[in-house]
Amino acid sequence: LEISAGAPLTAYVFKTLNEAHLGNLLLFRIFSGKIGAGSEVYNSTREITEKINQLYLMRGKNREETVEISAGHIGAVAKLKGTRTGDTLCNKKNPLLLEAIDFPEGVASIAVRPKTKKDETKLSTCLAKLTEEDPSLKIRHDHEFSQTVLTGMGDVHLDVAVERLHNRFGVEATTEKTKV
Repeated sequence: LEISAGAPLTAYVFKTLNEAHLGNLLLFRIFSGKIGAGSEVYNSTREITEKINQLYLMRGKNREETVEISAGHIGAVAKLKGTRTGDTLCNKKNPLLLEAIDFPEGVASIAVRPKTKKDETKLSTCLAKLTEEDPSLKIRHDHEFSQTVLTGMGDVHLDVAVERLHNRFGVEATTEKTKV
């Protein structure tokens, strides 16, 4: 790739953040070309076209709205319908697919249950948001033992995920060992 603002667009989405009032905020790095607010980009991973409305430059935890981001920079975009972590954004006339991140398989699992009836409806939605933000987390439902199983990279990773359920989404959950 030619690293130049004048070259065709090639950008890689490397992180998804979920913000309560904004929805999904996708962080990307531009390898070549540039993205402007109001433009359309081609997602070559999913073969769809996306409209870029709001562009941001990230300054630590804060974001600063901008009208254009060029090659070599990291930016963020909100409200893309079909784009996820690991997708390539490019020019439809010059489609290019960058190699996706290979996330390792999880090594530890716990069963997660809602503490109250109120948390029961929110739990599955919030777990889905967590796995979208962190693709190394996986969820499955074990029908035989009626357990929702969360799998991650280790005990600390799973503890942090359950803590995020409480702190970010307000969902109270209990954990237990998975049944075999």
